[in-house]
Amino acid sequence: MGDWLANTDNLIELIGVVFGLIYIGLEVRQKWTMWIFGIISSLCYIIIFYNNQLYAEMGLNFYFVAMSVYGLYCWKLAPKKETEELKFGFLDKQTALKLIVVGALIFALITWLLIFLSKNDRLPHSEIFPHPGLADTFVMTLSILATWMAARKIIECWYLWIVADVVAVVLYFSQELYLTDLLYVVYLILSIVGLVQWRKSVK
Repeated sequence: MGDWLANTDNLIELIGVVFGLIYIGLEVRQKWTMWIFGIISSLCYIIIFYNNQLYAEMGLNFYFVAMSVYGLYCWKLAPKKETEELKFGFLDKQTALKLIVVGALIFALITWLLIFLSKNDRLPHSEIFPHPGLADTFVMTLSILATWMAARKIIECWYLWIVADVVAVVLYFSQELYLTDLLYVVYLILSIVGLVQWRKSVK
């Protein structure tokens, strides 16, 4: 264990995992302090994904940092009247349509960038996952939308997290990021719990 922790990348990944678990645990309980832990975890994963050449996921964590700051503002730092008006609720049809369009544009743009930046004019592949670049982008797209929805206290964010977590489990296993893979298995379980809890709070 000591030798494993002596590796800087392993230590950073461990910190990211621990703070990530604290983050989602607080999110399930609807605690504003989740955003602080989210910032720290995302900073760790910026380093991890850069070192493993998962650039879409690295970019996603830059977004997570920004959205965690935004979430912290919405949930705690905004004027009292504004925070009181932002309540947990369900997604309306107009917002859903906008999110679908934005998600499709994000996925198309990031996929094009990954192909454009690839010297072989194709996305990287592995034996387990034929196109981890596409999976990486899919997870990134859903996570971008889900994080914004969480900041706005929209309950359906958990459906997106559940799908993203399933794909991420396969992706990170294929990249031999086993600790992170285990984290996303826990994320998947807690996302289901979070969906149930948030729905109960509205009812």
